[in-house]
Amino acid sequence: MNANLSSLKINGISVNNFIKDLLEYSIELEPGTSEIPEIEAVAEDSSAQITITKPPLLPGIATVKVIAKD
Repeated sequence: MNANLSSLKINGISVNNFIKDLLEYSIELEPGTSEIPEIEAVAEDSSAQITITKPPLLPGIATVKVIAKD
C-alpha cells in the first residue's frame, strides 16, 4: 500500500522543495489574491484515491488526502 504523493502543484506550479514524507505545507499567495488557487496532486500509486478539499474563503486551509488501495 502506497499513499505517497509524487507531486503537488498550486495553480500549475510545483510546490518548492516538495518532499513526499512532509505532511504539511504553507503557501503564501500574492497580496490581494481573492480567488482560491487550483490544487493538483498526483499519487505515486495510480490506484490510490486522492481527495482535495479547498477552503471556502481566503485565507483558508486546503487538505489533500491520499488513500492507498488495499
